[in-house]
Order: sequence, then C-alpha cells, then structure tokens
Amino acid sequence: MFFEITYLSNSGFILSDGTTAMVFDYQGDCPNQINPMFIQANCQTVFFVSHSHADHFSPSIYEFAELPGVYYVLSSDVPQTDFAASAHQFTVLSPGQQAQVCGYQVRAFGSTDQGVSFLIQGRGATIFHAGDLNNWHWKDESTSRYVQGAQQDFDAVVSQLPQGIDIAFFPVDPRMGTDYALGALQFAARLAPQVLIPMHFRQDVFAPMDFQKALAGSNTDVVPLVQSGQTCRIEVDTDA
Repeated sequence: MFFEITYLSNSGFILSDGTTAMVFDYQGDCPNQINPMFIQANCQTVFFVSHSHADHFSPSIYEFAELPGVYYVLSSDVPQTDFAASAHQFTVLSPGQQAQVCGYQVRAFGSTDQGVSFLIQGRGATIFHAGDLNNWHWKDESTSRYVQGAQQDFDAVVSQLPQGIDIAFFPVDPRMGTDYALGALQFAARLAPQVLIPMHFRQDVFAPMDFQKALAGSNTDVVPLVQSGQTCRIEVDTDA
C-alpha cells in the first residue's frame, strides 16, 4: 500500500492513502497546501490535533467544517468551535480512548508534554504521530533527578505502544542540546517502525539529516522532510 506524505511545518504533515487525507498538527502557516481546493480534491479529510500549543494547532482548521467530507480528531485540551450542527464530524479523545474515523481505528495514547499521541490503524497499515511525546530530558540544564523522571515518564507511555508500526512521526529537537535525539533513538530501538519521519526540529534542518545517519543500517528507514511542501511516497509492507 502506498502513502503520499507532505511536510507542512514543525510537526505538521499531510498523509494521504489516495482517498483519505490526514492532516496532522497544522498550525495554519501553509495555506498554499491546505485550502478549499485541497479539501475538494480528497474524498475525506481528517484534521488531527495532538494538543493546543500554537505550533501544533490553529483555529483556522475550523474554516473547513462546512465543506463535505471534513472530520476532526482533537485532543481534549484543544479549544473547540461551536459545532452543534455537525457534531458527527468531531471526535475528542483523551489518553486511553479510541474511535472509528473514516475507516481507521484511532487510539489516543499519552504525551510527556500536553495532549495526546495518535495511533491510527486501518487498510493494512499502522501510523503513529507522537505529538509532543518525547524524552524531554534537557540534561544540559536539568538535575539528574529531573532527567531520570523524564526517562520514566517517556518509558511509561512508550511501553503501552504496540509493535508493528509502519510509519511514525517523532520529534528530533536540537533545542535540548546534548543527546537531543535520545527519545527518537529509544523509540526506534524499542518499536522498530518501518519508516520514521523526524519532526519538531523547526529551522534546524541538520537534525533530521543527522538522525538519518544515526539509524543507517537499522531496520528503520528514516525519511527527512525539511522544506514545507516537500513530498515523499512510501510503500508500506503490510505483510511485515
């Protein structure tokens, strides 16, 4: 099965299976990619919002609510518009909850910051978007106790995730300094997704490139998308 993936910015991506377009953590800064023509070109469009931070959520996504085939899957901390007339379009999830959306099973897992992470399964594929789930150790400026606690919090969420993830979107954030990719390395070592796409690196485009080198020769293929609008096509081995 093939998926087309387009990078928007920060943790924002479009993932399309040919009929359903999943828009993750759109922050409203790429109107050339997300507009009414884009919505009309897809049978179904699902906006996933992992949490309410401004670099993951823009209220502009609600401008499309009246167009046919548009759905929303929101973390419970995300401010909601007045959608009483179209409540069937909106699914609000907290960690541990799940729902069926456009033929996919969506499960919300925890985060080590705010909101949720999403596991999406259907049509022979398993997709994971971490949101702000990461090992946020900040060891250059933190006590050893804080670093240990960050590791424990991260382990507690990752231990709940299943094996067999095909495509994972995961933070690789150089702002943490030393061992900034530790969470992504641990995630890949434990769950071995077929494909991992780094995110949350802002303008530091060296980070996904370096991470690709770090996982060279592993069972995970790292695909660095670093420019807004950059697209790749990924074939998921559903028999793996």
